[in-house]
Amino acid sequence: MTVNHKTPTASTESKLPERGLFLIVTLTKFIGVLGLLLMPLQIGGFIEGLGLGETRAGMLATAEVFSLGGGLILVSLGFIKLPLNRLAIIGGIIVVIGYVLSIFVEYYPGLVLARAITGLGMGFINAAATMAIATCFVDTDRTAGNVFALVYLGSAVLYLATPFLSQFGHYQGLFTLLIIIVTLAMPLFRLLPKTNLGQIQANESNENLPWLSIILLLAGEAILFVGLGTCWGFAERLGINSGLDAKGVSFYLAWSVVATIIGATFAGWLGTRMGRSPPLLGGALLTSLACVLMASTGMDAAYLPGLMLYQATTAFLIPYLIGTAALLDSNGRVAAAVVGTLIFCYGGGAALGGWVIENFSLSALGWVALTCAALAFIIFISLLSQLQGNQPGKPSAL
Repeated sequence: MTVNHKTPTASTESKLPERGLFLIVTLTKFIGVLGLLLMPLQIGGFIEGLGLGETRAGMLATAEVFSLGGGLILVSLGFIKLPLNRLAIIGGIIVVIGYVLSIFVEYYPGLVLARAITGLGMGFINAAATMAIATCFVDTDRTAGNVFALVYLGSAVLYLATPFLSQFGHYQGLFTLLIIIVTLAMPLFRLLPKTNLGQIQANESNENLPWLSIILLLAGEAILFVGLGTCWGFAERLGINSGLDAKGVSFYLAWSVVATIIGATFAGWLGTRMGRSPPLLGGALLTSLACVLMASTGMDAAYLPGLMLYQATTAFLIPYLIGTAALLDSNGRVAAAVVGTLIFCYGGGAALGGWVIENFSLSALGWVALTCAALAFIIFISLLSQLQGNQPGKPSAL
């Protein structure tokens, strides 16, 4: 892992040593993806605690995740021009406000708004972490893989703690714990780089960005993660459908983090030794096959292997999406847009999943994921061909 000081816009403006900066960025990323990591448990809590149907519960997750992705996209488009450390702190304040409202508001439209507020704050935090990864470290693929490995390790602790928090409410106890975590983390956000987003955007305005490649990257991941989100949003329901109880699903979700750590660590170790084509194309295929296994009703033994494969392959794939974005734009804005699009479409998948379940079946979720992956596979082939044409002297990177 190497801190990048090649350009003024990538300067960390931080006195932290290399590993200290890495750990702070990892903590920030962890806070910024809590909504995604806990989506299945939150949906289950809303269903049990408020008596909501799958579609309405899915919409609560969609409101949070759409807002999370929207916050990232606002930063990537230049509407937010704060230093990275200040951006994360403001995001933390917004997240705490959103969680407090979510605990005390039970009126459905008000709860939708509370989840959207929470997501917006997480989007700002996530953007700060993503842009730090893309601008402060030379090997973005490896750094992202190592960051996600530690993030998933932290999520295992939350999965294991969730059943013990149910005595404080179906989701209220979990949200209270998250308020404490975010509050304790905010003072550490001050140690993030003081890189000014306005300066990054001003320096980037004169660059000739490869827009066709950027569009292909965003389109491919958008379609892929809509499909994946249909299954992940209802991973708890799929587990219960396979014969597990709520505590059993939480237990397996916690243990599946071992797979995410393996996947992310493998990405961190592999880097671009095999180029980007095998990770992108193989990841798209394997994640969709995992969804088919998870959603295989009548095949109870398929749920756990499907969950493990899903966690490993998505954890492996995401660092390469961020790394490809950093290859297209060294200033980090495209990386933030990639993560924002990914999250935005994950949320859309949760809403789509609720509609598919109510109109078709749980098993149909797997076919939705497989169809979306097939379309993404074609787009990624076009993207890689475009990158190969733009960089004929660097075939090993592709």
